[in-house]
Amino acid sequence: MDRSQVLLVVVEPGAQLPPMVTEERRARPEHVVVVAGGTMRVDELAFRTTQRAQTLRASGAIIVRAVVVIGARTARSSRSSLCRALVGHLSGIDGAELVLAADGESATPVRDELLELAGDLLDLARENAVSIRVRFDAKDLDSGVWSHGDGQELDAASNK
Repeated sequence: MDRSQVLLVVVEPGAQLPPMVTEERRARPEHVVVVAGGTMRVDELAFRTTQRAQTLRASGAIIVRAVVVIGARTARSSRSSLCRALVGHLSGIDGAELVLAADGESATPVRDELLELAGDLLDLARENAVSIRVRFDAKDLDSGVWSHGDGQELDAASNK
């Protein structure tokens, strides 16, 4: 690849692709999707994702946006490790963004966990100049801003 800007989509075990991922892929024709197989653990997915990101970088591609599509069966610590690794891969890229995405059918605890994870990643993201967005594709959710306890604000966008 010739310094193309790439969208990296990582699909956790059991995740359903929300419509926004299809929109993202249309908007950025250069994309790579890493999907967890049915029995793949998230640590294996993280390793596979890291290998793919390194291969992309070695070929001259720039990962400008990474989307993690959330699966309800993923342990919080595993998801956090995966996201921290992705922030590292996005580091130093102008306008880089990590998107935590869930479909509209995700239960409220999953949504809350994503917002908490985004809050936990704020310092690392700030150090690496990476934006973090949480997105739920659900017609019943309004776009809004979620404030982490330290006053930092996160954009929690829906498809409205």
